[in-house]
Amino acid sequence: DTTPEGRDYLDEPDTTVLVLRNASKALTENDFRRVVPKGKYIEGWNLDQGDIEKIIPGRDPITLDRMNYYYLVFTSPISASAYQSHVTHLHGLAQRHTSTSLTSPIPPPPGRHDDEDLHSLLQSYALIPPSQKIELRLLMKPLTPGVRSVVDLGGYRLLAEKTRKPNQEVLVSFDGLQPTAFEIRDAFNKDGRDRGLLWFGNEASAVTKVEAPKKPVNEEEDAESPEWGGDESVKVDQQRHNSNRLLANRWVIEFKSDAEAKRFVRSWHRRPFPSRHYLAGTSDTPPTINAELLW
Repeated sequence: DTTPEGRDYLDEPDTTVLVLRNASKALTENDFRRVVPKGKYIEGWNLDQGDIEKIIPGRDPITLDRMNYYYLVFTSPISASAYQSHVTHLHGLAQRHTSTSLTSPIPPPPGRHDDEDLHSLLQSYALIPPSQKIELRLLMKPLTPGVRSVVDLGGYRLLAEKTRKPNQEVLVSFDGLQPTAFEIRDAFNKDGRDRGLLWFGNEASAVTKVEAPKKPVNEEEDAESPEWGGDESVKVDQQRHNSNRLLANRWVIEFKSDAEAKRFVRSWHRRPFPSRHYLAGTSDTPPTINAELLW
């Protein structure tokens, strides 16, 4: 298996994976890349290998809902260790310098303190709230089959088989009655005509349905989730979650540019969808659209 870019990360022996746990589901790729440490300060660091190779938001492998963890793929243990140390350091700074009450220390002003620009560092850090413990851990090899699949593909199989253009595709789902593919294309095209610029033209291939997995829900395992030990209460909660999951339709919409994709998310996320049932008066409540930029 290879990533959509044609690269099999785990065939490279130095590939290293970190996982950030208990994070906001709304983090962006830039939140992670903004805090990559500067290579010139790290012994043994090669700038060609220093950046994060791939950031993969954790998802429920069946519903594709975002979860509260992220996989960070690096091409070497050195870069992974440097990133882990740097982010842990930033989190410690945030805990020490973030005001939580009137008696808290005053946040550092712009400028260098102890050879660090604390103000800029704290402004750039948004991965974990300062009031919370950070859990950024190395995943030991061999990876579990589920995690290996996600890393190999550069994402979850249901999406990796569809998506090829990061930041130009949007994952769409609906709360409530599920519209058809025709309704989706028709509503978005009408909205585009009203604004004087079609979202994606009349290309039928721009809107594709993400096919549900073949296995019944109760047989699908959350193998992609990080394994953190034998907490029985966590296992019971996970089993209950598995049994209650609903296979709502998911759609991937492809746009001509990342700017259009981002504009679509801003315009449509959590907006009532004009379904034919609602417009015809056979439903009191319109579906609500969920729109997420894929990166």
